[in-house]
Amino acid sequence: GQPAGHCSPGTIQNTTAGCPTNGYRSRTCGATCTYGSYSSICEGATAVELFAGGPGAHSTFMKSSDGKMFAWGLDADSQLGDGKTDNKSKMIPASFANVSSLAVGGGTTYGFMCAVFGDTSAKCLGYNSTTYTLGDGVTSTSPTFITPTGFDTGVQSVAAGYAHGCG
Repeated sequence: GQPAGHCSPGTIQNTTAGCPTNGYRSRTCGATCTYGSYSSICEGATAVELFAGGPGAHSTFMKSSDGKMFAWGLDADSQLGDGKTDNKSKMIPASFANVSSLAVGGGTTYGFMCAVFGDTSAKCLGYNSTTYTLGDGVTSTSPTFITPTGFDTGVQSVAAGYAHGCG
């Protein structure tokens, strides 16, 4: 197993502890694969872009003016990117940023999400069905980002439907 506190360099972790409504504090995993301290100042979110799922996809993402992502709604398959499976009635800070395009798919009982990042790679997470929803050739649901086959660079946008994603 990994040592206590182990993380992947660059991963962002957020907490709302000690902050007003919709406020949060962040910490980043450093080069030594451990988290530093949470920031002392609570930040808030100012929306600049909203990514909502189509009919039946009950998860929503918001990009703030500083590029950070926030999410709320259905999270039955970890499609909000926090690694948990409890639905969110309030906006939470997401564990990823630097998104240029994002699409939410699925239905009322499951969901998935695909995003294009600043490096033009696409990554997906959440429900993965017998229709290979996440595009990696397997059918296992993933609470962490996977890269669909052939989407490691040069992707401009993504789209999602009930049981498919494309870019």
